[in-house]
Amino acid sequence: MLPQILENKDQLLKASEKEVIAFLGKPDNLELYSKSQKFYIYYISPSQKCPSGDPNNTETILKIRINSLGYANEITVEKQ
Repeated sequence: MLPQILENKDQLLKASEKEVIAFLGKPDNLELYSKSQKFYIYYISPSQKCPSGDPNNTETILKIRINSLGYANEITVEKQ
């Protein structure tokens, strides 16, 4: 899933909040920031806390920042 998302990163960066949800589904988590910004968080690999997750596996997280106008303006992939 991650390679397809990164291939279409430019299209995602132009997408509205509703389009991001239509493309990726409801986010797994939401972080609210100042000035009406928010991060949508999607877990790409199972968390270590997940029953099917590997306790030795690093989890991959996709974070999409939504600006105050409701558009995606930053996409990052983090490994924890």
